[in-house]
Amino acid sequence: QNTLRGLPQIGNVLPAYCIPVRNALNALKKDYLTYEDYEKLCNSIKITATEQQKNALRYLCDVGAVVHYENDTDLSTIIILNPHWVIDAIYAVLINKTIKDRNGRFDKTWLFEYWQNTVNTKTYRHGECMHLLKLMLKNNFDICYRLKNDEQEQYLVPLCMPENLPEHTFDETDSLQLL
Repeated sequence: QNTLRGLPQIGNVLPAYCIPVRNALNALKKDYLTYEDYEKLCNSIKITATEQQKNALRYLCDVGAVVHYENDTDLSTIIILNPHWVIDAIYAVLINKTIKDRNGRFDKTWLFEYWQNTVNTKTYRHGECMHLLKLMLKNNFDICYRLKNDEQEQYLVPLCMPENLPEHTFDETDSLQLL
């Protein structure tokens, strides 16, 4: 309760320009919107000042109405209106038998084909797959990590790695020993 009181949005009056923006976004019934389309939407409802558009988006992001990564150059061009769109795609990867059989490894080609062809009844376009992969990576959701020494853009999902570590014996005969 004390944490909630400390949030900057608590106790402040909702700026009047946020209400029509929120209502217009809710009426779209889309999973996401490009930032460019967001600006057009704001202009269409007479919220034309760039600073008001940015402030409205920040406020809606802060209260959880949308998801937007303003300071991430890879993700700042997309505004997520339906978080289930992201959750469904990521969850489908986490429960996928192929990834578990590969000890948590996958490559970008496999992932995009999977999302574009086999995730429930929903299909994801190439650009959407790029955004979803960027969300999964370190510095966002930390669900997967790119393997550095690979040209095929391979990734690792630690949650899908085997629970038991493989047996390994270490030969100490020629090892460095500290006294």
